[in-house]
Amino acid sequence: MRFGLRYLFLICFTFALQAAEKDPLLMKDPDWIDGRMNDIDHGKFVHFSYSIPKRPVPKGIAIKVGGDEEGTVCFDTLLCSYAGAWTGGFVEFSSRRFGLTGGTKIIGDLLFHSGTRPGWAKDEKFDDPRERRTMPLPADWARYEGMYRNGDRSILKYTVSGTPVFDLPGIESKGKITAITRTLEIAPSKNEMRMLIASHEKSKVTRFDKSGVKCVQLERGGSVLSAGVVGVGASVIPLGRDHLVLRIPAHKAVLRLKVLVWKGTKERLPEFSALVKGSPDAEAISRLARSGFKTLWNEKIETRGRVGLSLGPFAIDTITLPFKNPYNALLFAGGHDFLANGDALLATAHGDVWLVKGIDARLEKITWQRFATGLYQPLGLKVVDDRIYVLGKDQITELEDLNGDGEADYYRNFNNQNEISGPGHNYATCLETDPDGNFWFIRCNDRTPHGGTLLKVKHDGSDIEVMATGFRNPNGMGVSPTGVVTAADQQGGWVPETRLDVTKKGGFYGFVPSSKRTPDPASYDGPLCWVPRALDNSAGGQTWVPRGSWGPFSEQMIHISYGRCRIMAVLRDEATGGANGGMVSIPGRFDSGVMRGRFHTDGHLYLSGLMGWQTVGLADGAFQRIRYTGRNLFVPSAFSSHKNGIRLTFNEPLQKELAEDTGSYNAEMWNYLWSKAYGSDDYSVNRPGEKGRDALEVKSAKLLQDGKSVFLEIPGIRKAHQFALEYNLTSAKGLKKKDTFYATLNELGPSR
Repeated sequence: MRFGLRYLFLICFTFALQAAEKDPLLMKDPDWIDGRMNDIDHGKFVHFSYSIPKRPVPKGIAIKVGGDEEGTVCFDTLLCSYAGAWTGGFVEFSSRRFGLTGGTKIIGDLLFHSGTRPGWAKDEKFDDPRERRTMPLPADWARYEGMYRNGDRSILKYTVSGTPVFDLPGIESKGKITAITRTLEIAPSKNEMRMLIASHEKSKVTRFDKSGVKCVQLERGGSVLSAGVVGVGASVIPLGRDHLVLRIPAHKAVLRLKVLVWKGTKERLPEFSALVKGSPDAEAISRLARSGFKTLWNEKIETRGRVGLSLGPFAIDTITLPFKNPYNALLFAGGHDFLANGDALLATAHGDVWLVKGIDARLEKITWQRFATGLYQPLGLKVVDDRIYVLGKDQITELEDLNGDGEADYYRNFNNQNEISGPGHNYATCLETDPDGNFWFIRCNDRTPHGGTLLKVKHDGSDIEVMATGFRNPNGMGVSPTGVVTAADQQGGWVPETRLDVTKKGGFYGFVPSSKRTPDPASYDGPLCWVPRALDNSAGGQTWVPRGSWGPFSEQMIHISYGRCRIMAVLRDEATGGANGGMVSIPGRFDSGVMRGRFHTDGHLYLSGLMGWQTVGLADGAFQRIRYTGRNLFVPSAFSSHKNGIRLTFNEPLQKELAEDTGSYNAEMWNYLWSKAYGSDDYSVNRPGEKGRDALEVKSAKLLQDGKSVFLEIPGIRKAHQFALEYNLTSAKGLKKKDTFYATLNELGPSR
């Protein structure tokens, strides 16, 4: 009876999903307005792109100081500067497309900004040396190294001309005076150093000296921006009429300082001076980066998974996400991987990484712990030798748990050379490694040199390289065990249909605005296969079946459909050296728009994804497992194309009479139009420029000696963007299969 109820529930749930589906091609922005990102307890910081008056910050960290609403500092990781600070609030995120495409606005009163100059001088000069403002400073000038999280405090680490600096933002108040503080611990330096404190344009420089406390201020229109120092040796000096600078003399020992910055009226300067005088000495903040780490996310959340019925060739299990959690965290899954002990790590698009335990055959007790927070839309995660790397829009971050409590204590900047223009649809997606240990990911388009490109980061994080261009809004890629790099792009302008590419260095894959070529290219590198909308309207990534797993699909590429919440096996044409690709649907539908896939050591494929937009998925996110049972599997497992027809091989012997009946087949072909228009109609191959498809005669059908392969003689077959073969066959065991095999015919092998 229990089995029957489970089976009835599964049937009802399936029908409910089908009834609730809305064609993703008909959805518009109003379908995706969702402001829940503002309800999340993000913790003490969030990496994002920020808009501070007179100071856009493509890559910043908004760091809470004091109580949750007391103050905020925005650190610019490209310039190693405090881009701005404000009191009375944090930030508000856009509700457009679930908060994943819009920008932010600051909540509270802006205390100061620092203009667009570098945060530290080189040779006493603050002139910006960068060719583009989307680039980080040269590493020999200043380089952001990472951030330590110790309880409620966030300690920044960077180098200035090779000199290590620890930097702790804070806030101090006395009476009605509130100042932002910046505690510095600077390693020995043979040279004088200068740090940009804040900016206040077109001001009058004044000084206030009382009871041995020296403050320098910029005065304009009745308001003053003032700074003072706690510590010996350093002093505040003006830079022209616009900026305050901290001058730090050469020093042989570690130097500890604290800078206080305040904005108010001139009459209250004595009160600010008293705050500076009474401020405690600068603490040894490097100790906070070595020990004493405090657990912030104490609660472990338990869920019960759902093991799917093994009635067909594949079964889908659900690793239930903790949608209800004490942090109001959203579970739009963006990527996952596994530690050596079998535990999983799952990244979510709104900034979290979760540590997941209890993933076993029964899934009865799954434990979730918040491992990291505040990352910038992480859409890729990779574990290498138990080291955890997460791809955000701003950088690849290595997360380190320094005290073994299940939370990341150090957010190390592994590489932040990926250039972005700011908030928007310019995501960085996937994170894979090749056999040499290099990291790969792919970018959606923007106007930076990295927009719409395939990128490789050296194994040690030291450099980034553009490997291919011409991508529109790719949400997935893959790297095979032998180093084959694939990518998949979405239909739109210059992308007439979803395409799956086997990439090559220097390749151009169709989207002209991101070609990185002058003049614009007049042609493009063709895909392995175009993917028709019947199979996929919005692609995810690719992965490879391990040898010895999944029966006929062993070592085959698996393509993941975000839009249709399904997966497909990709067959390579055996007569053309793999120049052509064909798609075989694998049975099963997932709860959300799956994007990332990892085979685990248990031989099963684990998939994660999110609802987002342009998908038929219904849940915010999904983390699911698909198991191969082999029960009643009857599918194409290989193919080859020839100048006189197609050979299609199945995993099971075929019933001869139906296999050799030409009435069991229907074939057609068509092309797409490459243009700046969104998508493409179907165009005749035989009559170029005319809309429509070409019907193809199946002249004869011959069952080959292996009993599993049939050769279809098709006299009219041509090279085509899309070839479709409908078939209605029965296996020798009596299994029936009615389906369509889709392939792209870039080349045709010799006639049989």
